[in-house]
Amino acid sequence: MVDKINRLERGINELNKLDESNVARLKELLFDVSEDFYVHFIENFGDIFSRNCLDMKTRELVTIGIIATLGYAPERLKTHIKGALKFGASKEELIEVIMQVSSYAGFPAAVNGILMLKQVLK
Repeated sequence: MVDKINRLERGINELNKLDESNVARLKELLFDVSEDFYVHFIENFGDIFSRNCLDMKTRELVTIGIIATLGYAPERLKTHIKGALKFGASKEELIEVIMQVSSYAGFPAAVNGILMLKQVLK
């Protein structure tokens, strides 16, 4: 079993790959309400995003599809769209993922996804 400090450090490292402001932003949002939840979130992120079967671009494209399908986390969707672009995803690939969302989660979710993509690309 990996000890808590290593899991937390791994989570911080993975979040920083996406955007170096993530950890500070999460701390500002979550830490004063629940330090335990803040740590849990970061550790979980690190546990999943540090797995090496998928590259970061693929992982971000999958995450975008999931968040767009959920339809209630626009800021998280923007964060992961930026991450996908950072890791080499093209605008066309992002559109394709959102097109896939329309087939399984419906057009309202896909339209929201396209609108978030539009905001990020500005």
